[in-house]
Amino acid sequence: MNLFPRQDQWVGRLPFLPIAVAFALGILLRAALPLSPGVVCLAAAAGIIGFLIYAHHRPQSPLRFYWLLWLFLLSGWARFDLWEQQHLRPPLADHLPLHADSIRVEIKEIEQRSRVSARATLRTLYGDNTALPTEAVIKISFPKDWKKPLLPGQQLTIRTVDLLPLPMQRNPGQFDYGGYLRWRGVTATCYVTDPGQIHLLPSQAAGKTPGQFLALLRNRLTRQFDHYFAPEAAGFLKALLLGRREGLDREVLQNFQNAGVMHVLAISGLHVGFVAVIGYLLLSFLPIYFKKRNVLLIILLTLYMLLTGAQPPVARATLMAALFLLALNFERKVEVYNILFAAMFIILLAAPQQLFWVGFQFSFIAVLSILYFYQKLEPAGERLPGFLKNPDTRQRLRKFILIPFLVSFSAQVGTAPLTMYYFYKISFIALLINIVIIPYIGVLVGGGFLFLALSFWSDSLALAVADFLTMLINLLTRFVSWSAHLPGAYLEILNVDLPRVILYFLLILLVFNLHHIILRKWLTIASLVLTVFLLTSAALTPPLFNLIVLDVGQGDAALLSTPEQQTVLIDAGPSDDQWNSTRSAILPALYRLGYRHLNKVFLTHPHNDHIGGFFELAGAVRIDSVYLPLVPGEYFWQDSLLKTLEAHRIPYRLAAGGDRVVIDKQTRAYLFGPSPGPVENEEHWSGSEINNRSLILQIRHIDQSMLFTGDAESEAESYSRRWGKLLESQFLKVGHHGSSSSTSEDFLRLISPRLATISVGEHNHFGHPASKVLNLLEAYRVETHRTDREGAVWLQIFRNRWRRYDWRNRSYHYLDDANHELKN
Repeated sequence: MNLFPRQDQWVGRLPFLPIAVAFALGILLRAALPLSPGVVCLAAAAGIIGFLIYAHHRPQSPLRFYWLLWLFLLSGWARFDLWEQQHLRPPLADHLPLHADSIRVEIKEIEQRSRVSARATLRTLYGDNTALPTEAVIKISFPKDWKKPLLPGQQLTIRTVDLLPLPMQRNPGQFDYGGYLRWRGVTATCYVTDPGQIHLLPSQAAGKTPGQFLALLRNRLTRQFDHYFAPEAAGFLKALLLGRREGLDREVLQNFQNAGVMHVLAISGLHVGFVAVIGYLLLSFLPIYFKKRNVLLIILLTLYMLLTGAQPPVARATLMAALFLLALNFERKVEVYNILFAAMFIILLAAPQQLFWVGFQFSFIAVLSILYFYQKLEPAGERLPGFLKNPDTRQRLRKFILIPFLVSFSAQVGTAPLTMYYFYKISFIALLINIVIIPYIGVLVGGGFLFLALSFWSDSLALAVADFLTMLINLLTRFVSWSAHLPGAYLEILNVDLPRVILYFLLILLVFNLHHIILRKWLTIASLVLTVFLLTSAALTPPLFNLIVLDVGQGDAALLSTPEQQTVLIDAGPSDDQWNSTRSAILPALYRLGYRHLNKVFLTHPHNDHIGGFFELAGAVRIDSVYLPLVPGEYFWQDSLLKTLEAHRIPYRLAAGGDRVVIDKQTRAYLFGPSPGPVENEEHWSGSEINNRSLILQIRHIDQSMLFTGDAESEAESYSRRWGKLLESQFLKVGHHGSSSSTSEDFLRLISPRLATISVGEHNHFGHPASKVLNLLEAYRVETHRTDREGAVWLQIFRNRWRRYDWRNRSYHYLDDANHELKN
């Protein structure tokens, strides 16, 4: 019996399209509106009864179709709810952070980056002479010097361990690592510092289970690349063939992203297609029936999918290929759209959380865009070569230039809003270089597999192929780097939110369906309504003054933007091997505000925790001018800073107390320190002496003022007090991370702030902030926020009133002038 009525002919051809869409919609509704299970059971019962009634009495009724979709929608809701209960709401989550005498875990997946980490199933918690069984998934970070091999399915115990909640997003626009782990079912994290804490439990022989066999094979192939190739080429091939990108240089990754060809370094449908072609060619030499050959090809692709980690693009491509080959075996008509949505339904049924994975979204939208838009563009591709008289030339132009270009363009049209939404940029050069790069990657994939085969047979032949592949990889990386640095190669697009993404798709569909009268009408209406909504929202939202005290750990960085679109950065935070304030805090927040430049940068004093991030920032965005305190030029950090400014041709000025800087018509910067007198070039300046040369800076916007004191200590505060009432400010960035050497009572009384923030690192070894300072702020009834506990603190001046923007939950809290408390 056909589940769908005959009048819905497209549904009869593509049954998985409505099924997969309804199922995905149910998952989205569950994520946004967590209804009680009783309500859902009632809705499901109504759906089943309605479907049975219409199926029996009115088998051709269109309502039967909608009743069935309602059931699939509720199935999506129930499936995601079940996954959430198992992974996001285990009993363990309510007791974090938790100290355990020891834990027993089973390894699920290993990651090899700067340090070894693994996702593991927590089997047993030991503490207080009790053993508590559990099934939560945790993320374990092993010691930096951990060398012992790990395999999926291996069990181990870890002694004296702390289970921590998932890390929160620390800054606006920053990659949400905690959210990333959450959507992968992780409940807690665990950091192990001493290898002696870990004991590997005796298990069966390695490679006994399929997961261990594949892990051993993956490790062996990795060693082959490492043995025959230089690190750069080995990292490239491991990413290309095995999906392991930890060996890729950061600059190479950035160039591929800017050039819009990052997809070739992530195992995707493109790679599965190359593997399918190679497998088909090899199997074609076997004297077997084509249906058996198709089954063998499905097995080969499945093994490759598991070998590379079964990421969403690979799973999608493998499922589509398997369904396509099975349709051929059963002599069924192949509907590519139906196969695509069948693969989507199967993946979401097995792992509904993947709907929120970026890789899943890119994979399905890219293929859907190619299928839909290429069909629309193909007639134009047929007509374009018409000016050529030679039919062979026309055919070659169409086959090798136009078709690849139109496929690339079709994929770009569909994925452009996702690229802008997640990565703040769109690449134009990709439309052209994909014509060259995609077949080039096919050569590298084939050559890579040839090398692997030869490396187990002939050392000399493997070396020859390795040298050839290294040459090809070097040529490719240089070509991509050159393309990424061409003028106009890519464009940075900011402020792309979900309504704008929807408007983009509506307008694109409208452009491609102008000939379809009914569809054109509804798309035009929807586009106009959404456009009016966006314009009205923008008109009703006045421009704001924003102040974001960024969370850069044990350091300082604050970002300001004015209603007249001027941007100011006060300090640039620290930078070291583990953390870079520019990449992790400043640029994400700047892009979140909708800017790509900085008009003014004030660096309060040359210590790494205040200027370390500036060295990369200087080459990342346009900076109009920089203001520095006057300290000895021979001082290491000051000397490095001045050389960086000169190398990037950034104008700078040595500022002191009494200077004034105009930011815009309503905003000024006034300096109350350091003293403007000459500075002796002593051979060794102490940290305290440098601290006391900090810029003491007040930003005034209309009637509101903010004071930033860097790391100024009591000596500098004593000098600045001569400015008297001019120091009064509604906001204070507490000096020197809340150290007891700063923020004296006389200084605080003179400022009389209502709001204060302390920029300080979590669990820092300096003991910041000092209890003395916290007690003093409390005594003066100053609303105080700390970056170590809250992450970045976002404040706004709205209609000349202070309010705090809770940027994670998108809510506002206003400051009541009467009692200095924040209220909703």
